[in-house]
Amino acid sequence: MQPAWRKLFQEGRRNEVLNLMEIGATAFKQGELDTARRTLDEAIANIESVYADNDAARKARSLWYEEGEKEFKGEPYERSMVYYYRGLIYLIDGDYGNARATFLNGLLQDAFAEEEQHTTDFASLVYLAGWAARLDGNERLAGEHFEEYRQFRPDGPVPGDSTTP
Repeated sequence: MQPAWRKLFQEGRRNEVLNLMEIGATAFKQGELDTARRTLDEAIANIESVYADNDAARKARSLWYEEGEKEFKGEPYERSMVYYYRGLIYLIDGDYGNARATFLNGLLQDAFAEEEQHTTDFASLVYLAGWAARLDGNERLAGEHFEEYRQFRPDGPVPGDSTTP
């Protein structure tokens, strides 16, 4: 992973989120969960500084003029993947409440898609939010998430459903 770290420091702030996302995903895949936690948390902090759902973030987004001048924060699906990997780590750690919240935050990032047909349709994040709620012992929330998941994937498997093996 040394080349990825070198790239992070060479490219600086402009591509910091992109490079942190890549390091975090690679670390996750290699089982280096401490590194994945750190880098994904840092990427999330940077993403949320601009893509939070508040007035300060909206103002920051409105100040961007040229693509080449702004820092890379990722496309909606890329930002969602940061939350996907971080949520999986929370599941591994047995922190089901934070896992669920992280998956839902990934959906929020997906909702920032500029093209309407691609907004908030990340079915896997909805499913995983339901799974985290179930693991946390909250069947009501799990059911709500699985019901929403079925809106995206009508034939998709749902735990406990008679169609699920």
